[in-house]
Amino acid sequence: FPVTIFPHLATRQSLYLLHLEHNMTEHTEQHIPDHFIAEVKDSGVLWGLQFEDEWVVCDSQDDEAVDVMPLWSSERAAKLLCCDEWKDYEPAAIPLDEFYDEWVNDLYADGVLIGVEWDETLSGVEVDVMDFARALSHFE
Repeated sequence: FPVTIFPHLATRQSLYLLHLEHNMTEHTEQHIPDHFIAEVKDSGVLWGLQFEDEWVVCDSQDDEAVDVMPLWSSERAAKLLCCDEWKDYEPAAIPLDEFYDEWVNDLYADGVLIGVEWDETLSGVEVDVMDFARALSHFE
């Protein structure tokens, strides 16, 4: 898969909850594993791959015109992809409050999907960032 680099999004407070008012689809709920959500909620962080101020974003498996930001529930899972073209990247924690306040609206505005717990072949679930944020905020 071709890889592009996504510069860190500008820091700003956002009202992501306004966007979360739309209904999350059953399709999305079925594809975000409960263990992923539980681990993220317990730790309070998501994990991405970062080099300096750049974050990894890949082409969607379904549409090369759509970008996907892979995120993991643990540093260990993210580190598995720090090889080959991403050998200079390191797992970087994104606290949930920062994700909601500084990332959600910008990712949504840019049409970037979330790649949930992708494996070494860059395959896995792709979900709308608003559905992803809503799933994390409503998981008990």
